[in-house]
Amino acid sequence: MRNLLIISFTISILTGCQSTPPTYTGTAESCDFNQINATSFMPTEMTKKYITNTFKSTPDSYDPQLRNKDYFSPLQTESFKFTGKIVPKTFSSQYKKEDRVEINGIPYVFNGYEWAEIVTESCKIYWYDRGNYVNMMKNGSVKSDGSEFTIADYKSFFGEKNFQELTIAPARVEHDKFKESIIIRGDDDDGILFRAWGSTKTNKLNDNNVQLYARVKFIENWAHLDLAFDEDANKRQLTKIGTDVDCSSSSLGLGCTLTETVGIEIPVSYLRTKQNGFQIKVSGSREAIITVKGYQVKQILAGIEPFI
Repeated sequence: MRNLLIISFTISILTGCQSTPPTYTGTAESCDFNQINATSFMPTEMTKKYITNTFKSTPDSYDPQLRNKDYFSPLQTESFKFTGKIVPKTFSSQYKKEDRVEINGIPYVFNGYEWAEIVTESCKIYWYDRGNYVNMMKNGSVKSDGSEFTIADYKSFFGEKNFQELTIAPARVEHDKFKESIIIRGDDDDGILFRAWGSTKTNKLNDNNVQLYARVKFIENWAHLDLAFDEDANKRQLTKIGTDVDCSSSSLGLGCTLTETVGIEIPVSYLRTKQNGFQIKVSGSREAIITVKGYQVKQILAGIEPFI
């Protein structure tokens, strides 16, 4: 019995109570951090405060070092680089989704959702939690030299294969001979898209407006959206389309996600002045900001051009 207790105690020292992370090894027994061909990053102060929300000791859902602050102490003072080693997340096929961002007017798409190995200046290794949303992750780290991210830095941070320039397909045009109608649809970007209607009789739009279709999400309480204003303080007509309730995360204490789907009428003339994108505020008992990307504006303008 005494031997069993000793073995059990030894295992706990080697795993759950380990005080320092393993040292990065390659062809040698230690790394030369400055010679690693990758951008150097540091966690922001907020990320450092909640370091185990972003960095893990192992690429797994359960981290045996979760409550061991000393284990992650190098990340409080040192820079880190991505080594290029990744491990797909469990249930990646179920939860992985693409995120589209615009940088200097050019659209890019990120599709990662994985664990990515990093190494610190003292050659300690950890695993970075790559999620689905570019801006959320980018806001948690800065470049070590304080400069702004370049495209090369985005690729270093998010993974070369994960972060690519987005090729925009033309807006989809559908003809319905039974209704004698035409519908032009842009890409759905996280619940936001443009659409417009025309007539097969005239081969023209029904009017000089397009609809901004938006699924607006709230937690716990409905907003009962009924007003919309663009960023130039113009009131826009809002039409309620539908609602949806998702309580799949309520067991985690996150509450139900309530979705209000609305359509907002936008003049074509206004879109032509907003080809770098714009914002719309929608409100009721609560409010939200809808951000429309420039590529979406350009896409729908090109799509409706033959019907104007």
